[in-house]
Amino acid sequence: MDKIVIMLYMLFFTTTMKAQQQLNNYVKEGLTSNLGVKQLNADYSKALWTLKEVKRMYGPNLDAVASYTHTFKEGIAIPAADSTNALSVGLHKMLEQSNSGLIKDGKIYFPLPQQYMAGVQLTQTVYSAELHYNRDMKEAGTQQAKARLEDFKISLEADIRSAYFQYLEAYYVEIATAEGMDIAVKNLHSVENQISAQKATKEALYKSRANVSLVATKQRNADNALLKAQYYFNFLLNRNMTADINIDSAYVFDPLKHYSLQTDETSKEHQYQLDNIRYMEMATGSQMKMLNANKLPQVQFSTFAGLQTQGFSESNAQRPMIQMKLSLKWNLFNMGVNNAKYKEAEMQQQSIQQQFGQEQQQLLLNEKTAYRDVSTQLNNYASVNDSYINAEVYYKAVEEKFQLGMAGILDITDAENQLLQANIDRQKWYYDLQMKTASYLKSTGKTISIL
Repeated sequence: MDKIVIMLYMLFFTTTMKAQQQLNNYVKEGLTSNLGVKQLNADYSKALWTLKEVKRMYGPNLDAVASYTHTFKEGIAIPAADSTNALSVGLHKMLEQSNSGLIKDGKIYFPLPQQYMAGVQLTQTVYSAELHYNRDMKEAGTQQAKARLEDFKISLEADIRSAYFQYLEAYYVEIATAEGMDIAVKNLHSVENQISAQKATKEALYKSRANVSLVATKQRNADNALLKAQYYFNFLLNRNMTADINIDSAYVFDPLKHYSLQTDETSKEHQYQLDNIRYMEMATGSQMKMLNANKLPQVQFSTFAGLQTQGFSESNAQRPMIQMKLSLKWNLFNMGVNNAKYKEAEMQQQSIQQQFGQEQQQLLLNEKTAYRDVSTQLNNYASVNDSYINAEVYYKAVEEKFQLGMAGILDITDAENQLLQANIDRQKWYYDLQMKTASYLKSTGKTISIL
């Protein structure tokens, strides 16, 4: 017996999940097609590329460099080289072979009148605390962009579900109103027949016609609500406003079904509305460390390999050269500005910490109030359903008496309106309940279901 119950339960659960696939597909479509999602996706992609840019700053820079320098300066006369003096001859040869000067027509030109330089230069950062904390700041900013995207997706899913239930409510309220119109028109014909048989007077006809007009007004309002719900739902999915919306059989109200509440206890890596603030705090902390890092030197290594000469010549073998340099860079006169920026960041971090605590309390409040809204709405079902059952029984009794001439036009129109309103209220109760589950998701980031 227990196995049969389990099998029936599994069959029901599988059928329900399959039926719910229609709404789930709409949610998936919205999470990819919505313009807000696309914008935040672009922001996240941009943040990822910014992080890659910062990380690549750790790597070496290899540049091809070339320059030409012309100096407008008269040469300085020097004595001619004395062939009998080895020191004088050696000095002239050294000047001729070096790049530091040029001897021409008995004059020395220093620096060289024209100089070419071409080669490659390699630069590598050896140590930069500022660069390290800048990377941490960009990484936290990337995670913050991702958290904003996830928050928006959760909120959008709630909006899509709520808009879908709003559409279904308008759809079935329109059907209920159409049924009410059928009843009103039927009773109008009955009044007309009674007048023809001289069983009713003219005032009954006017009252019945007025009731038909009243129901027609409700029907037009229902049609308008349905169209607006259709437009809004398709807007969220970035579709044509008049695109058809399929009915998910899992969300059709069944008066014979017993509805219950189930919360989703599945833990999620993403903390709704909190991760965004947490990564904002991390980014601010890294900014403070980066500002402090300005007090430390930056160590950089660079090397140059190439040619430095007055003119390019294959026979000039001494011109190729390699230079290496290790440099330390200290900004000693920017401490006041950095201190002010540090204090600003410190105040901002304190504000963010307070915002985080406030958001935690707000989410806890949202969860309690949203859950109470759902559970209270669920508990209202007995009253709503009893109201419909009583209105239906009352209408049938009054209609029977009306056909027999034992009830007046006021009785039958009152019974009509009570039945119509009770039918509408029952549909609204169910879809308002579903909309409250969507509101619970939007308020808390957690899922709650009606089974």
